[in-house]
Amino acid sequence: MRSVYRLLDIGIHEELSSYLRDKVRIANKLALFAMFLGLSYMLISAFLAPKTIIIPMIGGFLSGSSVLILNHYRKYTLSRIVISITPSALCNIYHAFIVQVGEPPLTSYLFAVIAFFLFAFMVFNIREKNILIPLIVYIFILICIWQPLAQWVDVSMSSQPFRHPVMTVVAYLTSGTIMFYCLISFQLTNWATDEENKMLFKQLNEKQAEITTQNEELIQTQEEIASQRDVLEENNKALVKYQNRLEDNIQSAKLIQKAILPPANKLA
Repeated sequence: MRSVYRLLDIGIHEELSSYLRDKVRIANKLALFAMFLGLSYMLISAFLAPKTIIIPMIGGFLSGSSVLILNHYRKYTLSRIVISITPSALCNIYHAFIVQVGEPPLTSYLFAVIAFFLFAFMVFNIREKNILIPLIVYIFILICIWQPLAQWVDVSMSSQPFRHPVMTVVAYLTSGTIMFYCLISFQLTNWATDEENKMLFKQLNEKQAEITTQNEELIQTQEEIASQRDVLEENNKALVKYQNRLEDNIQSAKLIQKAILPPANKLA
């Protein structure tokens, strides 16, 4: 279990933003899921369609391991592009190998292409629209070209085993599981985002309250300083007034002394 957590944390570093850290971890999860799915369909192909075994091998093991390696070397954008396009592309190619020219499509596999399409929305969002929008266009084109692709591949094999009700149910269950996982992940991401926004809002309110308290304290301090300044000004005025009176008294005393006492030369 610890080794699985280590795989999920490949490429995670402290300097990453919380957004990119979450997207890299999701890409690692999808890579491990793709590897598991690739192994499952390798076994199915080995029994039902040996000619197609290379496709789940590439789509599962190689694409999944490529994502992990790219994340390890911090090629985060490229790794997310790989996990966004390879599963749906190889699922479409797998479908083209199975369906023969003139046969109706296997809707369960086209449904899987659409399910894999959700991978792009899990590892990118609208803030990276310069990447997300081309991926959406790519998936739309991929779905539209299934018939020309089937004619171009034209591998001689029977599609009947894959049209068996059991295999149809397996394919739909696989696609449904992918879509369910993606939708749950979207919801969990939304909940986490809401909680993060609530926490940020709470911190913002606390910071605003702290700033308001500091402003009130600052205003009170300014008022105290102004009051002390007024007292000092009153004291200075009183001191100047007292000094003037003292100087007046000294001058008066000198005049009285000069009037009463004889000049100094007569005293000699």
